Amino acid sequence: MTANFTYSAFGITWLNETLPPFMTPQYVLAPFKLENNNSASTFASENITATTRLYSVDINCEPATIFTPQNESEVEDFPSIAESYYMSSTGCRVTRPYGPTGNDTMGGVGVEEVKKYTSLYAGYNDDDGYANYYMSQYCPRNASRTFFAAFTENKAKESDPAKTPTVLFCNSTYYYQNVQATVGVPDNNVIDMTALGAATELPEDMFNVTDLEWQMNSARQESYVRGEIPGSD
Repeated sequence: MTANFTYSAFGITWLNETLPPFMTPQYVLAPFKLENNNSASTFASENITATTRLYSVDINCEPATIFTPQNESEVEDFPSIAESYYMSSTGCRVTRPYGPTGNDTMGGVGVEEVKKYTSLYAGYNDDDGYANYYMSQYCPRNASRTFFAAFTENKAKESDPAKTPTVLFCNSTYYYQNVQATVGVPDNNVIDMTALGAATELPEDMFNVTDLEWQMNSARQESYVRGEIPGSD
């Protein structure tokens, strides 16, 4: 994954930059255009409507439960022995602490600075060892769409009690849906959308979700392959 995606997401989220054509914060549309435009010019207020496909992702999250074993026999089949674990309903068993603890004190400078809030995203894959945090060592193979998210407020003073992090296990489902959509031209900004059918999960031979989520977790491209992610060539 190139830095362009990171910069673009930051600019849109925090700097109110304009979304790319055919895109909203919730979904992206397969592009379309007028087949023939007999008018000499296109007016700024002109809209076009067509049947197309919508692409998006659903994220379903559950709060992690904390399991504290009473003896080692309770964790014989766990990936590692710890005093307690973050657990999910899909079989993830993450040793604690993992990520932000809520016991850090604000202060410091540069890369060592502890700010008011700390968060962590940990995806599933780490095939080539570029990710510092990953779930494949803690979650079963059938939970490969799982990612771990943690967020906490840090302490203002060393003497303050530790905060309790919010910890979630989330699962992603990528899908497409036939829709009727209206966009404004010439910018192709989305004005309206009406669903024409049910959402269908994207098959792996249509879009390589595994590769995308590997890139998200490792913050790099595994290989330069045209077409997997727009603009990645």
